[in-house]
This record gives sequence, C-alpha cells and structure tokens, in this order.
Amino acid sequence: MEKALTIKEIPDFIISTIQKGSSSYILVGDSFIGKKETVDAVLKSLERMDYQVISEMAPPMGELYRNQTVNSIMDKITGTQENRGKDEVIREYDEFVRNNKKKIAVAIYGMEKLTIESKNILLYMCRASRGRGIVFIGTYSVDEAEDYDRFINFIASEDYINILKVEKPGLDDIMFLTKKMGYKLPENFVKEIARITNFNVDNFRYALRYYRDLGLINDKNEINEVSFRYFPVPPTTEIYYDRMLKSLTATQKTMMQIMAMIGRELKLEDLASLMGISKSSLLEIIKPLEASGMIRFAAGMVRYDSEKLKQLVARSMSESDREYAIEKMMETDFFKTLNEAQRIHILRQGDRIEDIMKIIEASGERIVDLYSSVDEAIEDLEYVFGKIDHSPSRYVLCHAYYRKGDLERALECYEEVGSDSLPIVLDMSSILIARGEYDKADMLLNSMSGRSRDEKEDVAIKYKRSSILYRRGKYDEARDLLNTVLSMSRKLGIKEIEAGALNLLGGIDMAEYRYSDALKKYGDALEINRAIGNYGEIARNLNNISLIDVYTGKYDQAISTLKELIEHTYTTGDLISRLYAIYNLSEIYYVIGHQEYAEGYIPLMLRILDVTGEKRAAYHIHRFLALYYTGLLDFKLARKYAEMAAEEGANDEQSSMGSIFTQIISGLVDGSSKIADEDIEKNVYRDDYASIFYIAVSYHFFLRGDNDRAIRYMEKAEQAAYHMNIPYEIINTAFHRALMFIFTDNMEIFREYFTRMPKPPTNLEYYDECYSIFDNIYRGNKDGLISSRYRIIEEDHLNGSLKAILPMLLNAFALYKFAGRDEDLRHIISVTPEPFVEPLKKLTHYSQTQ
Repeated sequence: MEKALTIKEIPDFIISTIQKGSSSYILVGDSFIGKKETVDAVLKSLERMDYQVISEMAPPMGELYRNQTVNSIMDKITGTQENRGKDEVIREYDEFVRNNKKKIAVAIYGMEKLTIESKNILLYMCRASRGRGIVFIGTYSVDEAEDYDRFINFIASEDYINILKVEKPGLDDIMFLTKKMGYKLPENFVKEIARITNFNVDNFRYALRYYRDLGLINDKNEINEVSFRYFPVPPTTEIYYDRMLKSLTATQKTMMQIMAMIGRELKLEDLASLMGISKSSLLEIIKPLEASGMIRFAAGMVRYDSEKLKQLVARSMSESDREYAIEKMMETDFFKTLNEAQRIHILRQGDRIEDIMKIIEASGERIVDLYSSVDEAIEDLEYVFGKIDHSPSRYVLCHAYYRKGDLERALECYEEVGSDSLPIVLDMSSILIARGEYDKADMLLNSMSGRSRDEKEDVAIKYKRSSILYRRGKYDEARDLLNTVLSMSRKLGIKEIEAGALNLLGGIDMAEYRYSDALKKYGDALEINRAIGNYGEIARNLNNISLIDVYTGKYDQAISTLKELIEHTYTTGDLISRLYAIYNLSEIYYVIGHQEYAEGYIPLMLRILDVTGEKRAAYHIHRFLALYYTGLLDFKLARKYAEMAAEEGANDEQSSMGSIFTQIISGLVDGSSKIADEDIEKNVYRDDYASIFYIAVSYHFFLRGDNDRAIRYMEKAEQAAYHMNIPYEIINTAFHRALMFIFTDNMEIFREYFTRMPKPPTNLEYYDECYSIFDNIYRGNKDGLISSRYRIIEEDHLNGSLKAILPMLLNAFALYKFAGRDEDLRHIISVTPEPFVEPLKKLTHYSQTQ
C-alpha cells in the first residue's frame, strides 16, 4: 500500500495499523525532512506498548562487508555476535520467528545505503514476520538513491509493506517533532528557527542543540520568551564541530578516531577492548561526549550522532594518528574477530599493504564473498594490486571481475596473471562456456588432465567438462561423464556438485521427453540444495519441477510448486526466477480456464519485467499476452504485444513466430494480412508454443477460405504437440482439429476422429464443456446441445470469461447447424465485440442464416 502523509499524521497511522495487523513500513522522502525523528516518535510509543525496540543505522558510506546491517540486527535480536552469510541469516531468523513470544519493533534508518542483497534479506524478514508480533520500520531517502525506482516499484506490489511518502514538513510538523524531542518552546521561537534552517529537520535539531549549549534553552528544555529579543544564527556545522574537536582530550580524540576508522557502531565492551581500558573508564569518557551531542550511547551501543562529524574526524587524522589507531586495534582480540573484508578496510586506511596481502593470500577467492558487494571488493583489491607488481594472488581480483559478470575484463585479467591453478581454470572455462567458445574451454580443462592434486579437483574438472557436452547437445557423452561425476561427488561428499550433476542429468531427460525420470533427478537435487541452504539452486529446481508438472497435466502441483518458488525468491532476491514463476502461474491459470487468476498476475509480471529488463523473459511474456488478449477479443493490446515479441526474439524462429502472430492478429482486425507458406516453413518451430502457433496459422487460412491449408496446418499442430508429449498441448490441438473438421464440413472425418480423440482431464472445465458438445454433435443429441445454451452462451459469453470463447463458438455453431436454432447464433453475433464480428461470421457461416 502506498500513502502520502505528513510527519504529524504518520505516528498515529502506524500505531493504529499495527493494532490491525500490519507489520512493515517504509518512510520515503527527501533527506532531512524528519523521517528519522518521526520513526523515533513511533518507537517511543511502541515501547510504551511493551515492544522491545531494536534500531540500526545503515552505514552512511555504504556497507563495509557483506550483510553488515542484517548481521547487526541479528546480533541485537539474538544477543550474540557473529558474521553470518545470507543463508545463515535466513535460517537463524526463521528459527527465531518460530520461537519468538515477544513483541519486537525493528527500525532501520537509511535503507537507501544498503546493498541490493541486504535489502532483499530485509524484505524477506518483513515477509516472514507477518502475524508474528514483529514490526519493521525503515527510512529511505530518495534524493540520492540510484535504485529508488527499482526498489519502490518492486515492493509496491507487496501487500504486507506500507510505503509512506513523507510530505515536506510544515510548521505543525516541526512543532510536533519539537515536542517529541522533549522541548517545551513557544511557537514563534520554533517558527523562527524553522525559517532560519529552511525546515531542514537535521539543521533544526543542530540549532536547538547549539542554543542549548549557548544557554538560550535551559536544562529543562525551556526558554523564557521575554528574555530574548534577538538570538544569533547558528554557525555552520563544520565550524561548530571543529570547535568541539579541538576541545577533546587525547584519549577522547583516540576513541573518536578509532570509531571513525571502524565505520560502524560498536558494543561498549568492544570499544573498551579496542581502547585497552575498562568499561567503567570508557563510560567516563563517553558521558561528556554524549552530553555535547557528538556521540550517542543507547542499548549498550556507541555510535556517532552525526555523519558529518565522523567524516570531519576521518579527514582530520594525520598519518601518525592512523598508524597509532591501527596498531592499537591490531593488538586486541576484537580485531581478530573481524572478518577479512573488515580488517582489509581498516588496514587500507593506514596503507598497510603487506598486512593486507597476508590476508588475501590466506583467504584466496573466498574473500570476495565477504564484502558487502562485489564492487566493494573490487575497489579494495584494485587499490592493493595497483601498488604491487606481478603478484600471483592477483587472480583474486580477476575472480571478483568474474563474480560481477564482467567476463571480458575477468578473462583479460586471468590471461595477465598466467597461472593454471584450478580456481583460475574453472573460472576461465566458465567464461568461455558462457561465450559459446566450447573448444577453447575444453582445451583449457584438458590441460589439467593428470595434474589435479586430489579427487576433489578431478571431479570439479569432470563436472565442468560434462556441462560443455550438455550445452553442445551431446547427451550420450554428457550422461556417461555425469554419472561418473555423480558417483565421485557422492563418495567425496561434495553436495553442490552432486546436485549440479543431477540437474544436468534431469535436463537431458527433459530434452528427450522422459519427464518422470527428470522429475526424480530434480527432486533429489532439490532435497540436497535444501539441506545445504543453496537458495539460488532451490529456485532453479522448483522451476524445473513446476514445468514437468505442467507438461504432465498436474496443474495443482505446478501451482503449489511455483508459489513455493516465489516464496524462496524472497530469500535470494532473485527477481528473474520470481518473474518466470509469476509468468508460468498466469499461463497455467489461462490454460485451465481461470481468467480472473491469470489476469491478477499480469500487472505484477509486467512490473517486475520493467524492473529487471530481462530480455529473454520479455519475449515469452509478450508472446503469451498476445494470445491472451486475442482470447479476450482485445486486438489492439494483442497486436501491441505480438509486435513486441517479434522484436525481442532471440533467434530467427522466435522472431518469425512473433511476426506471423502479428500478421494473424492484424488479419482478425482488418483482414489485410496475407501470410505465404514460405514465411511459415522457413523455420522449424520447436518450443512449447509450436502447436498453438500452427493452430493460429490454421485459423488464419480458414478465415481466408483456404480449407486445405487450414486442415494441413492443424495436422502440423497435432504433430508438434505429440512430439513434445505434453498432455495439455495434445488435448488442446485435438479439440481445435475436431472443430476445424466441423467448420470445413468434414463431418465423416470428424466422427471418425472423435472416436479416438483424447478425453480431457476433469479439472479443465474449458475442455469438458467442448467435449460434451462434440459428443452431442457426434450422437446427434439436439436436446443436449440446447440444454447447454444458457450456461455457455448467456452466462459465460456475456460475462466475458476467457474459458467460454471456444465452447461458445462451438455451441453456437452446433445450435445453428445441428439443432436448427438460428436465433442463438444471431444473438451471439449481436453481443460480440465489433472487432471479432467478421471473423465470427466466417467461422460460423453466419451469412447462411440471413
């Protein structure tokens, strides 16, 4: 839900909706308009309602290491301190939510500074918290956030998140915040300060603190209105903070410098450890700094109260200051508990290249995953290797390029390093495979033959070689090698490779239409990936399983699997998998005749497609929508999406199919389209739309009066369906082929065909109705045809139900031709939308009734 509110309105709205069951809120707006102060006011109200309050400030300069913010939140929730990976965060949070009995409010300030992965994990945590007594409230500044549109467009489709657009504050809002901050000031005084600070809430807070230091505001946070006629304009924050820093003792200065270099809030005991003093001594240092507004101490955590102050401290540090602070930190046990990326970040500030290289050499490529993002890792690694010539450890930087997806740069980097170690060979072969350079990848892998140090390296090489064979379509060779990989990975306990081999073997079964064998392998791979928490591969498994369920007619199972897949994408942030899952759901509902469900997924599908810009998905989605809107008789939209699909085709086959669909739809609109056989026959159509494509071509020729071609292409449609061995395609094509025999007056052929036509599964009402009509035509049962009149023609057609189009056409034609009820056909023509009238007349020989 998206709602625009004033600062004064937001707290009451949040509290009232929490009591009604809402649990997640994001306040969005420009910087310094009071989002944080508004959230603070909400948290105070929630504390009075017995909520445990947990707050986290996103690092203003961006997260320093991977999952930094969510790790800090988990530390505060669980009372432990760990460096968790994404999977560990999710597992631990799921367990916490299941066992939680308390009311908890979690506030995250500055979500725009988080990495995409951290945002995705937080969205998952919000989703998992629904109905569990846990409230999430975040702030998001839009003025400097590059991915604001992507993020807000995406979450706007999630009904469990309230997006609150914060309006620019007015005097009432400033007065409200002033009272919430504990001040008791006259309105004209507040109004004047607001004017001076241009209603910038951050500057307004600073001005109040300045006047308090000046004595104009007393220790009761009050002011005697009679006592002032003029009050000075506050100096700039830089001047103010510079004066404060010059007044610090040496110990206070060291503490502030260490906090600036760490770059995040610290537990009291950790800061005490870094300072080498007791907690009680540290508290004595903190007290005057907290009173002056330089730092904030709450819930055992110490942090800067102002990012400007932290940056000023960092800029003012001399080389000796940095060296002293680093030496002091490196001596502590706390420094050793930091992960490698955190230590590198600190050491880089002192230009400690030798110490950084020791960390990189000990960690290898694993270090890339410890950063908050690949870009952060690349920045540090480029800095380090820019100061060192010809280090063999430079391959770690190459790996970072590879992980980012910058394949050309990664390959160039690896070639410069010139090493043939296994991690390098595996990365380089993956790059070459992605580029379709299979021969080069194969040669590279063969160069390692007999040189692997152990069986684990050997199985990794064999697995990569099997993927080349699979991509080349050499399924027999790939299967033999994959079975060897499967046996070795099981023996050695390499679960990721075992699951990967099962996936490739399942892919071979799918390509050869052995759906039950593929399902078993995908299921085994899914079980392994769930056990090891490999969420990205879980999504792949679920998608493959859902496709088999669709192909084998198990629609309820497919729907359940796809919904599970969508849930899993909230743990991975995998929008591409979510996009395909939503597309597949919409198409399944289309197939089984539930227009209202299919329709419901389309806006979300298009929203995510717009956010991701996924070109491969765009073709499939737009082609589906072309057919979908043709069925709804909305030819304007149908032609639009068909034209888009024609432009987005990844090969000649796809582009040709999109182009011919466009011409067919144009023919329905104005009859101007003429498609030649050579346009159709120049490509071989092999995907799961092939039979539907030939059906559309068949109707096109029938409407042009070319019955021979109509029959021929309907036969090709049936051949394509049986080749794919997909029950839905076979049934769908059979019904259209039977209908075409009727339309072309081949009744004897129809009667013979009907005796062997496959019967539909009972969960597809669309086809059950058609089959009933065919049966009545076959038996010459006029009463049976007439009895279905009102259910099919009156209710479904007038209500515009998608599932009614084919039964409606068939029943109308049957009532006219086989039951002698011309008035029903005339009635249908009269209520049919205008673009479809002429095709409908041709299909049903309407002119013969005049």
